[in-house]
Amino acid sequence: MTEIKKEEIETVETIKLMLDNYETLKATCDAMTSDFEKFNSKKIKACGQRVRSNLLTIKKLCDTLRKQIIKDINEIPIKHRIDTDEETTPVAQATPEATPEVETAPEAEATPEITPAEEPPKKVRKPRRANKKQKDL
Repeated sequence: MTEIKKEEIETVETIKLMLDNYETLKATCDAMTSDFEKFNSKKIKACGQRVRSNLLTIKKLCDTLRKQIIKDINEIPIKHRIDTDEETTPVAQATPEATPEVETAPEAEATPEITPAEEPPKKVRKPRRANKKQKDL
């Protein structure tokens, strides 16, 4: 019973961490917008440096958030689309009365053989000058 509580506590902590990371990510993006506008319009070097550092922080937060989401996705149990409660007859066990007969087309008497198209002649490449000099020697 203590193992179940530990797992529940860990999942709650990871959810809190994930939410904290998400909130930090949003706040960093909001803080970066004013610096970016200043850098873009007034070309202030300090604002450009702050934008770059904020982008690096955003990248790190995105990576950690992505890893946390992948971990949570892997912990979710798989739901099967087909319920085993439904009673369906497999195709192999179907009775002949239940399957409709399919009419087959009469076979063609003579099928002409299909020949592959003739390949176009290959172009003859001229030797390079370097090769000509070697042959002359």
